[in-house]
Amino acid sequence: MRATRADLLRALSDAERTVVSLAITGVSNVDIARARRRSVRTVANQLGAAYRKLGLSGRRELRARVGDAEEPAAYRRFRLRSLSARELDVLDRVTRGLSNKAIAIELELSLSSVSCYVMRARSKERRR
Repeated sequence: MRATRADLLRALSDAERTVVSLAITGVSNVDIARARRRSVRTVANQLGAAYRKLGLSGRRELRARVGDAEEPAAYRRFRLRSLSARELDVLDRVTRGLSNKAIAIELELSLSSVSCYVMRARSKERRR
């Protein structure tokens, strides 16, 4: 039985999981840092921690091992590249069952901003 992406990423922190999800789609560390409002060094550190936890040496192995793993249903419905980094952050938390209020608190956003990101992601889904 093939491991799902969720199985492979279960050992990672939320931040590492989000950074890995973006990295496997080809988003650069600089773009991830800009979108997540973090330093490039923080992104590099989070990726490094994820590589160690998964027993990998870099992005190429990450894409081969995690990128080819079966994706959860939410990710199959969306093409990750069509979503902004913030939409991905929100979507990741929605698929984990968090309420909009919990997402707003965790990401330090207003409740209306979270609702807007969810609506945009759903709108992009309908266009496909």
